[in-house]
Amino acid sequence: MIAPGWAGVDSTTFSEHSRFGTSALLGGTPYADGRVILQQDTALTTTAGRVTWTFGGFNEGDGLGWTLDGPIHGIEADISGGNAASAFVLRSDSSSVSRSGAVRFSGTNTFDADILYVGSGRNQDGLLGNHPVWDRAGMLAIFTSEAAFGNANQVILVSGANIGSQGSLILFEDATGSGTAFSRDILSRNFGGRNGFGSFAGEVTYSGTFTNANNRNILVQVVDGTMLLDGATITNNAGSGTQRLVKAGDGTLVIQNTTFDGTSTADYELRVTGGELILNQDMDFAAIDFDAGTSLGGTGTLTRTTTGHINVRSLSPGTSPGQLGFVASNGNLNITGGTSTFELFGTVAGSFYDQVVFDGNNLNLLSDPALDIALGFTPSVGDEFILFDLVNPTSLVSGTFFGLPEGESFALSGPFGFDSGLLSVTFSISYEGGDGNDIALMVTDVQEVVIPEPGSALLLGLGALALTALRRRRD
Repeated sequence: MIAPGWAGVDSTTFSEHSRFGTSALLGGTPYADGRVILQQDTALTTTAGRVTWTFGGFNEGDGLGWTLDGPIHGIEADISGGNAASAFVLRSDSSSVSRSGAVRFSGTNTFDADILYVGSGRNQDGLLGNHPVWDRAGMLAIFTSEAAFGNANQVILVSGANIGSQGSLILFEDATGSGTAFSRDILSRNFGGRNGFGSFAGEVTYSGTFTNANNRNILVQVVDGTMLLDGATITNNAGSGTQRLVKAGDGTLVIQNTTFDGTSTADYELRVTGGELILNQDMDFAAIDFDAGTSLGGTGTLTRTTTGHINVRSLSPGTSPGQLGFVASNGNLNITGGTSTFELFGTVAGSFYDQVVFDGNNLNLLSDPALDIALGFTPSVGDEFILFDLVNPTSLVSGTFFGLPEGESFALSGPFGFDSGLLSVTFSISYEGGDGNDIALMVTDVQEVVIPEPGSALLLGLGALALTALRRRRD
């Protein structure tokens, strides 16, 4: 029942305490050391109280994002059998944080189980009923479809209490490349580590309920691609105290039409440690911080409910185009480095060109952020675009965009629109524009760029050669 490397598995039935992975034993001797793939359709015995799969290669780190430091094992076969009284357990067989496991489910599973258990093996509060297991390091489980979950009545994600801060993670994956939707509800129980969910690759949509039972952090990791929370419910029953909603990974997380129940997100701190967050709904947080290299987009409004600043990096307001808002009644909006990108497709803010609206104290441009303008129509001289609208008339702008001091001009060249030729459009920037305290662009010149005919270009070239020759004779 245990196979090394890339080998398949010959046995078609698994009994209680069957084990796979780096720490698996056969007759007391370590047998599997490397990636293990289950490729043969397999049935769980109905008498089994527990089937345990053990793996290695996953590390939670500091709870602000996970890293893979070993193989992702695979269950490519279809798993059947079991019964309503059994539990299908995915856990690491190691007591070391650095030996946590990672496994991908990609089959169409029909197994029955009261619980599909992903985690350390902690059975506090009788979580597994008659299926006791032990404290171990956490687990990473990747599911490529709803069918990969089988007929489990409940999916439970668990961290250990005696293994440092190691948590467990469930990721959804779009293996088809055409988008995959998931709606499976997940219960997260944290006994020392920090659990989370997210997506591994592709275009994933999640509309289920993620319940955070007893931990103060909700961590969403998007390793690659895009994860859309649309119609999802995030329930937190962690009680009072400092809590975080953490977005990690290099991918993009989109939040829209999502309900946050239990403790209000107004008591949460938003922390983005990697990738991009696109927020298409309004949300309140006690603190808002984006790490270097991250970006924020969308059409929602982020409000800080406590005294303090909002700290962001790259900005891309709207959804081609749109309006992104910030509210900090007792704080500043700090944009540190990164690139602020605006699309200009017309002269109406929010509808035809991107805009950031800030209601708070001051707007601070720190560490020379860059400004990127995408022009998609032919403007007229005198058109003004309010890129940053400061609602409070006493608010001030501190700092400038890189290379663009007050009154600086710059030109964009190209065919801007379907019916335009090659144009050069010149803008000037002001940090006292709009009603006196906004960041605005003003169109100061629009010129058609004339490309010489081939014959004219040749004559110009011959003329230049003749002039060069004449200068040489004079020298």
